[in-house]
Amino acid sequence: MRKLVILTVLGAFLAVLPEAAADTIRFVDGRKPQQNVEVMNETLDSIEYRLAGVRQTQKYPSAKVLDVVYTRTPDDYQVATDNFDVGAYQDAADLFLVAAQDSRRQKGLAAKCIYQAGDALMRAGLFSDAVSTFEKLESSHADSRYIPEAALGTGLAHLRGGSASKAKASFSKLKSNSSKYGERWGYEADLQLQMLSESKDPATALTTYRRLAKETQSKYPTVANQAKLRIGRVLISSKQFDEAESFFRTILEARTVSAPDVVAGAYNGLGTSLRNKPGAGDKELREALYAHLRVIVSFEGVVSELPEALYGAGKCFQKVPVEDAANRSRRMLGRVINEFGNSSWAAKAKQG
Repeated sequence: MRKLVILTVLGAFLAVLPEAAADTIRFVDGRKPQQNVEVMNETLDSIEYRLAGVRQTQKYPSAKVLDVVYTRTPDDYQVATDNFDVGAYQDAADLFLVAAQDSRRQKGLAAKCIYQAGDALMRAGLFSDAVSTFEKLESSHADSRYIPEAALGTGLAHLRGGSASKAKASFSKLKSNSSKYGERWGYEADLQLQMLSESKDPATALTTYRRLAKETQSKYPTVANQAKLRIGRVLISSKQFDEAESFFRTILEARTVSAPDVVAGAYNGLGTSLRNKPGAGDKELREALYAHLRVIVSFEGVVSELPEALYGAGKCFQKVPVEDAANRSRRMLGRVINEFGNSSWAAKAKQG
């Protein structure tokens, strides 16, 4: 009887213990993630964490970390993530900010929530709100590793909001702070600054992108893939479709360490390269169609890439002999016009 009582009490005690954390740290170079850890904080310098069953904390340099996936999150965080995944960005932003308040004891997670709120607002087209949220992160978590992410986001929000001058100022400020933030952010700033002048001087842009891709390939493959994406785009504009195709394929080979918008852009670039090749045959056209359809089906949250994907798929259906191809083409082109009427792709879609 005494043994039964002891076991019952022990079981009740264990039931109220906090669940062991099983956070995951993912790395920029694509190496195997560090799983089953408890992340204590994420600063500009390092990620502080504890291994399961070990009291002493350890650290990884922040520059080597791509992302931290937390398991001990408030309920609002998961709902926010679900909303983000289905494109309900404004609702997601509101919930991420609530989750940030609920995560005050987890500094890294709280800062990440505020950054994700800003990102969601930017995707919702609420650019001034996004800038304000990124600024809130800087004032409340000045030592967070999400500060340079927010600085980059501020520049992108200004750019997408129509102010190239403010975007340039933000990217220049990010570059000037790269000695504090880390080498990667100097490269990120160089990339964005070059993109601002790409159309005016494609040759210089191509040289810059090639340099950035070469210098960051081993250390910061996420930056290298963005540079390769721009190389491919410049090559498409100059009708060098074979060479453009090869760049998009190299990005897709390393897609596990790239952001979804880069991967979606690479699929669109591949489809556009294949579709526009002189004398493209059935094999190339079918692969181009599948590349564009992959963006539509698997990357619907990357709104910036959807118009091109719909347009590209619509044009492919005009050439690929599949069932109901003509109607499918009309539906795809119609979506571009109806859903993205102010885009350059809508203007092209109206031409049939």
